[in-house]
Amino acid sequence: MTPPLFSLNFRVDERLLSLWANDRGFAPRNGGQLPGRLYHHALIELLGDRTPEAFSIIRHHSFGISIAFYSPFDLDALRRPSRGRGVADVENSIKFKRAYCAPAPKFKPGELVAFLVRICPDAELKADRSMPAGAIKQSEYSYLQRCVKFLANEFNDCGEEITIELVEMRYDPINISENIHETFNEWTPSLLLRCEMNISNICKLNDLMLSGVGNWRHHGYGMLRISTDWRSPIITV
Repeated sequence: MTPPLFSLNFRVDERLLSLWANDRGFAPRNGGQLPGRLYHHALIELLGDRTPEAFSIIRHHSFGISIAFYSPFDLDALRRPSRGRGVADVENSIKFKRAYCAPAPKFKPGELVAFLVRICPDAELKADRSMPAGAIKQSEYSYLQRCVKFLANEFNDCGEEITIELVEMRYDPINISENIHETFNEWTPSLLLRCEMNISNICKLNDLMLSGVGNWRHHGYGMLRISTDWRSPIITV
């Protein structure tokens, strides 16, 4: 039986995770930031079996990050007396905050649902600063086709009569420096797709929300995020 989903939002002191990475030889080059998957590995070691199974958003702040994800574990479970090794250090050094908890969506078999999927392209697709927001190059169109086929295959076990269409493609400037006064120095392209399907297997859909999709299931990437408004959810892949 698929466990219920809880939506949690953690505020993390990034300096603590940097120390964790340095001790294990994962120090970023030239003062850059740690890859998102290392945050996941750090929490796996610190939280053990209470590690979140699905990341959704990682936002960097000055000496800190915010992580929002879906997990089968309530935040209160982290504070039980029988907690595992390292959790006390997490509680003392990383400030956890409960944002909200919500049960899994109660879909019905055969129900028609529509939702948005935001896809952040992989390293094969380079951002081009000269391209205006929303412009699609030939290489990007090919990537769009692959994404549509990929999503259709992933959702094939969850629903029927699946339709996927492009809503928006944009370049988002991001600042990867710790100096918040510096100009944006990287651009991240992303796709916003609208998906619609008749749900045929609720358990498969819940399992997909927990385990994520793609080749990055266990590395904090390619995970699903659904908003609290279950009838117009946002999914990040």
